[in-house]
Amino acid sequence: MYLTALLQRERLFDVAARWLSGQLEPGDVRFVSEVFLLEHAITNQATVEFLRAVSAPLRTGPIRLKRLRTKDQVRQTIIESRSNPSKRAADLFLSWRNRAEDFFPGMPVDITVASGGKDGFLAMVRLKRLMRIADKATRKLVAYLERESGKLEISRKALRIDDVVGAKLVVDKWHRELIELVIAANPNVQSVVRREHHGAYNDVKLIITLRAPETGPTIDRLLRMDWCGASQRGISPATLLQSIPHYVESGADSYVVELILTDWDELVESEFGRALHEEHIVRQRTDPRYATQLATNAELTFIYLLTVAVSPASEITSLPVSISGRHLPDAVYGSVASLFGLELDQSPLWHEEIALATKANEP
Repeated sequence: MYLTALLQRERLFDVAARWLSGQLEPGDVRFVSEVFLLEHAITNQATVEFLRAVSAPLRTGPIRLKRLRTKDQVRQTIIESRSNPSKRAADLFLSWRNRAEDFFPGMPVDITVASGGKDGFLAMVRLKRLMRIADKATRKLVAYLERESGKLEISRKALRIDDVVGAKLVVDKWHRELIELVIAANPNVQSVVRREHHGAYNDVKLIITLRAPETGPTIDRLLRMDWCGASQRGISPATLLQSIPHYVESGADSYVVELILTDWDELVESEFGRALHEEHIVRQRTDPRYATQLATNAELTFIYLLTVAVSPASEITSLPVSISGRHLPDAVYGSVASLFGLELDQSPLWHEEIALATKANEP
């Protein structure tokens, strides 16, 4: 995985590439835990300030932020944000209310919605979840190996993912050019790659490279933060504090954010209508190219690496997957569960205390 939203993307790529080859080194677990503890804290403030600046022409009042954890909450927020929807939107909203089970209920997300325009809904900022990162990295790897005839020498370009942090601005078509000019003029923007998409869903996608925050103030700010929760990720707060200066100073001087410019009607189509995002996920996961053993092994490796990062495990002794082996998810999910002290690979009929009692009562 080459996650361009991260300042330590180079080293994380090296770890992921080694794990795909079955090579575990001392310090890997601590490093991947540090990555997913520190990165958002380093760049979040700068990203929020950038989005505030570029959305200024759209705002008519103060911004209100709300964090949402399911797509059901996202859809309800969209409905509540406009009092006079079009007939098409109103019909789609009614379909969702009447047949919510057709819209993949309970779908988890990590989205912050910003309201502040005259119609309420202004923007969404999405952090890509563990499973979706593993999904995307697997598809990229499979496509790369198809081109390279299975040669497992992976380049950063092959596993580059630009949308780990993604934002979506709801912009009327006549404001779109203005927003792009504001972005281009922002002093923290190093480059912009622009793509237009036309089809079931229409938008403008901007891959924006932003200047990393200054190292000195960033280190000072991180050292003042309360890291007592770090132990839940397998690192003591004291150890994490010691790691912060080197981590920040050795990181890249830029990071990438994906920004999608869309209008209200297209937003509704992507969440309720013809371009329903979950349908896109289903198509990806049922593509036969990703049902091969190699694809399965790659995805299980990525899932394990990302789960190690968010688990309380401070070390692991071996990797459960080899890229050339034959593995079923059952075995790897047991390894994932063990990171959290669970034994999901046992039968639910087995109870240790009952077994001990039975043995004690045997003649």
